[in-house]
Amino acid sequence: MTKFFAAAAIVAFGFAGQAVAADQPRAEANKVVVSGSVNFRDQGAVQGYYNRLARAAAQACDSNSANSRIQQADRACAQKALTMAVAQVNRPILTAMHESATGGNGQAYANRN
Repeated sequence: MTKFFAAAAIVAFGFAGQAVAADQPRAEANKVVVSGSVNFRDQGAVQGYYNRLARAAAQACDSNSANSRIQQADRACAQKALTMAVAQVNRPILTAMHESATGGNGQAYANRN
């Protein structure tokens, strides 16, 4: 199982490649991306934080497989991890950035400023 931390919040995910490699369960991966020093009024700072979240999600979900089906599952896992992390951080500017980057398919909603 893969776990992803954003702003000290835990987000858990299932096996990304389970359907493709059911006999090879993935090792647990943990990533911490702290938001405490991010100025959420600064677009550049938020972009940098979003990029760090995306990299951490990709690393947490990377199975290092050469199999294209498993790589596709890894990308889906990373997208889900990023969406859940953005929702967990719960900042409108970060949510808007994520929605813009994903074409509105991120399903992350913020309710605080």
